[in-house]
Amino acid sequence: MVARFNLANLLLRAGDIAGAEVQLRELLKANPDEPRTNLFLTRALLARSAEPGEALPFAKTGLDKSTTSELKALGYFLLADIYSRQGRRADVEEALRNARYYQARIAPVHASSRAR
Repeated sequence: MVARFNLANLLLRAGDIAGAEVQLRELLKANPDEPRTNLFLTRALLARSAEPGEALPFAKTGLDKSTTSELKALGYFLLADIYSRQGRRADVEEALRNARYYQARIAPVHASSRAR
C-alpha cells in the first residue's frame, strides 16, 4: 500500500496524472476512507481539470477523516480550489481561513532534523 501511494505521488509530480489517478483509485478500493489517498486523488482530478463536482466528494472524505494539521490544511486548500472553480466566493474565503488556521499549526521542521 505504501509503495503504491509513493508511486502515485511520483507519477503526479512527474505529470502522469492519469497514471497517478489509476494508482490512487486502486488504493481507495482497499481503504475508501484513507484521508491522504482521498486528498491526493482530489489533487490528481483537479490537475486533469475534472469537473469540480467529481473531485468534491474525495476532498470532503479526505478532510473529514484527516487527523493531522498537514492533511487538514491540504484538504481546505483543495476545497478552496474546488469552490473557486464553482464560483463560490464565500466558500472559498471560508476554506482559505480554515486552511491557514491548520497551516499555522504545522510543526516547523528544524534544520538539524532535516540533515539526518
